[in-house]
Amino acid sequence: SEHPERWLISTFMTLLSFFLLIPAVLGIAHLLRDRAIALGHIGAGLVLLGLYFHAAVIGYSLVEVPLTASEIGRARTIAFTEQMYDDAAFTMVLLPFLSFYLGSIILAVALWRARVAPLWVVVAIVLALLAEFFGPEALSPALMFVLLLIGLGWIGRKVLLMTDAEWGQGKAGGEPQPRVR
Repeated sequence: SEHPERWLISTFMTLLSFFLLIPAVLGIAHLLRDRAIALGHIGAGLVLLGLYFHAAVIGYSLVEVPLTASEIGRARTIAFTEQMYDDAAFTMVLLPFLSFYLGSIILAVALWRARVAPLWVVVAIVLALLAEFFGPEALSPALMFVLLLIGLGWIGRKVLLMTDAEWGQGKAGGEPQPRVR
């Protein structure tokens, strides 16, 4: 990388976002304590497991930063990095990290089933996660973050507008709405 300090700052900010996501996931699970309980707990558990292993993947990335800035040489750094990512140990870290995606989808569905979030919020979150894997490489990260900001931002706004009593009772979900004919 031409700017290792930017890479390092970006990597540390990613780790910081993981720490901030932990209370967010626990808060979402709190909102689901009366409805969609099983889905909420399974989804939250998978997200937290995935965050733990995603932090390990970022740890691999932290090794790359000083290597690229060192005098080892670009070819040797690339060879080492490729070996590191091809190793079975990295695969053992990467596979459980994928639980973050599955858990996020389950948690989003639980929010919809519990009537905490509308369907479009769930769709935004699911599309964001799919964009990371199936979106065009140049657009994929930006699209993922924008969609997550929209979906999770709506949930965050809803929580911020709750009264203390509503939060304490876990009353984010609406009551079943009568169908309009």
